[in-house]
Amino acid sequence: MSTDEFATEPGETQIEDSGERLPEIVDWVLGAAVALAGLLAIAGGATVRSVADRESIAELLREEDLNPTVGTRELTTAEATDLAETLLGWVELGLFVVGGGLLVVAVGYVAYRRRERGRREPDERLESFGTHALLGAVLGAVLSFVPLATALGGAASGYFEQQNAGRPTTAGGVSGLLIVVPVFVLLVFVLVGLVQGLQEIGEGGEAGVVAATIAFAMVFGAAVAGILGAVGGFVGGKIAED
Repeated sequence: MSTDEFATEPGETQIEDSGERLPEIVDWVLGAAVALAGLLAIAGGATVRSVADRESIAELLREEDLNPTVGTRELTTAEATDLAETLLGWVELGLFVVGGGLLVVAVGYVAYRRRERGRREPDERLESFGTHALLGAVLGAVLSFVPLATALGGAASGYFEQQNAGRPTTAGGVSGLLIVVPVFVLLVFVLVGLVQGLQEIGEGGEAGVVAATIAFAMVFGAAVAGILGAVGGFVGGKIAED
């Protein structure tokens, strides 16, 4: 008997299983986790705003006797202050954008799932690919201090997706990418801040090197996260089959 059918007594009609293995409370927990991450990002942006004024930056550079260099040239205190002020301004904006985006995603996800559950017929399978991918992403983020956390999150995605629609590897790969999306959005703002700041102090040539380095790191990071998540999803799917 397949996992998509309930066991029945002789003479009774078999009823299709909805395929849904996660209770509704999981939708709320995942939405709350994403919203919490958004609030933390916004709080980080507010903290940067409160400490990143020009006078505070210059005072810190003098007190710590910091002598930043760009390439082979040592920056003056004024140049270092200009660069840091520009960079932190973009970081602040990036944190607010990431935080606001995560809040929108959290609210939209919970609303969408409630609507889909309300529309589902008793014997209709609830499409939960996005939920399984998000579950893996949240687990991977929470377990980020553990080696191969992305693969563990992918395994969770694959395990539940295999029981629902049989796409464990894809669900795991998507979960890995979801983990890095907020980080990548923030890195875009960091990149813009660095390029603008370097140009303002006459180091436009170094700006190109920095941009290329960060862009390569983002592509490499996305590939690694997607592959680890997909491998975890494959393993999780095999476990579910057994």
